[in-house]
Amino acid sequence: MGVGLRGVTRLRIAKDRPGQLRAHGLPSNGLRWIGDYVLDTADQVEPALIRPPVEVAKAADDWRPTEIMHKICAALTKAGGPLTQNGILDRVKGRANITRRALAILVDEHYVEAREGPNRSKLHELVKAYDGADE
Repeated sequence: MGVGLRGVTRLRIAKDRPGQLRAHGLPSNGLRWIGDYVLDTADQVEPALIRPPVEVAKAADDWRPTEIMHKICAALTKAGGPLTQNGILDRVKGRANITRRALAILVDEHYVEAREGPNRSKLHELVKAYDGADE
């Protein structure tokens, strides 16, 4: 958190008998997660707010790694042919779980076709480049 920056702090509680806030939270490492405090000093309208855990979890489910989706399409184009998932992970830098999620979205939305390759490996081939129309 700082001038012109956006920071997020997770709010967890351990004991709360009189306030009874635990009923509104979700389990989190032996504590109760009651929300995220967001401070955005660049936002003049709503610089500080607390987002409830359900809203935070829903936003995470709706999140799309669009930048990685573009990078996967570029890697498949540059390779000039199908690649295995490991071949894609070798070419697209970043967290593997995010790259796998991006690849799954591309397959589900028919940007990339996954088919059986030799030795039962899946080969991924670009059908059409991700256009980012939903960004």
